[in-house]
Amino acid sequence: MISAGNGATFAQMKAIHLVLSAGGARTFTYVGAIRALQREGIGIRSVSCCSAGTAIGALLAARMDFDEIIRFLRQKPLKQYLQQKTGWLPFQYLFRYPYAKYRQPGLPALFTLLHGKDVRLGELAIPFATVGLDIVNDRFIVFSDETHPDMFVSEAISIGAAVPGMYPPHERDQRIIVDAAVSTFSPVWLAARHADDCPIVVLKPLAHEDFRFTRNVLGFIGELFHAGAAARDWYNMQSDPRVRVVEMNFDNVRVDDFALSTAQLNRLFFNGEHAIQNALPYLWQQPDRTAAPADAKTLSGDDLGEYQATAMIQRYRALLGKKRNRIFIGYSDEDENWLDRLIVMLKPFLHKTGMNIWSNKSLRAGDTVESEVQAALDSAKVAVLLVSPDFLAEDSSWKQEIPYCIEAARRGELELLWIPVRASAYQDTELAQFRPARDPEQALAGLEADKQDTALLDVVQRIKEALLR
Repeated sequence: MISAGNGATFAQMKAIHLVLSAGGARTFTYVGAIRALQREGIGIRSVSCCSAGTAIGALLAARMDFDEIIRFLRQKPLKQYLQQKTGWLPFQYLFRYPYAKYRQPGLPALFTLLHGKDVRLGELAIPFATVGLDIVNDRFIVFSDETHPDMFVSEAISIGAAVPGMYPPHERDQRIIVDAAVSTFSPVWLAARHADDCPIVVLKPLAHEDFRFTRNVLGFIGELFHAGAAARDWYNMQSDPRVRVVEMNFDNVRVDDFALSTAQLNRLFFNGEHAIQNALPYLWQQPDRTAAPADAKTLSGDDLGEYQATAMIQRYRALLGKKRNRIFIGYSDEDENWLDRLIVMLKPFLHKTGMNIWSNKSLRAGDTVESEVQAALDSAKVAVLLVSPDFLAEDSSWKQEIPYCIEAARRGELELLWIPVRASAYQDTELAQFRPARDPEQALAGLEADKQDTALLDVVQRIKEALLR
């Protein structure tokens, strides 16, 4: 067991969200990079990862000391963590399900050995998320401390390590899940769920320009998957000004080459640390995204085609971002009667305009609460919060609804209206920085019955005005 770090990074002024890309054995460069971040005292607000990066990300989220991890890895042969092959004959695995060269990934066992025990995602010290690809339903599935708090870290790592052709798919709940790196190499969108101004730092292997992989059919197929995933991720990265990409030289180490010598490991650790040291001066600088990469009039052929593809995707995403046409209402179950009364007052306006409302009552059986709430927030033009002591006391309010609404309102993406339903300690929250829909000293519950409807009509008028702005 390796001891945990002292957690001093959380007290520092500078903090980041960290994204660990896929890359197999190449991801050991991240170990050196994380050690450099720890030594610089840079706080890690969240860890998002996929594929082999999941194991390293879990160690970080458990607040492990990466100096000690490096000492351990230098002493232990990594090849043992490939585990037992499925057959003795070469390529035998290609002709029988699960079409995997190895029986089970060994990275979950490596985590347990380093940490001392397996733990649940909800027990990790730093918010953590990884992603798998459900090949039955053609959907991504996020596995995080919020969506699966009771899942053991070893299972999340097994999902990340379910690389087609190397390890068996992970089967759970009538789903067959594989490593999501076949569709998203650097899942920066996992970190985008955190609505703050901290940089999103993406660690990834350096893109190489050696096309010798075309001489090998398996290498060629692998590069095809990588290119498709990396192209999608590139557009995602361009869409968020918080993203900083740090690429790391992997010295021609193969993705599946876990039989690394101590000298090779030391080189990967050094490359990761060196990449972070070079990137540090730029992590908190606002990137210049105003200048076009080139003048379209000077381009032709493939260069012009690439330029137009980028412009079209950006334009499409901008149009999607403008389609905020919903009223989101956040409330506590204790105040459900006020939700119902507000909706009744809004009904004539909704019938006239076709606008719709989303609240927790819109959830259906089988829905994933976090993802549905996020989708509703992303499409809301006005967010209405029914503020009461119960609402402010709920963990779910502070995990998602209130932080998102505040940050989105500050960025001008939606109008935030909060309604004092009952007297509360709102002064101790960031909501105090926003003008309420009515005087907090005149909370709805404290009004006489005949004045409550009048007050609700005034609130509805405020909502209508916000929708028209």
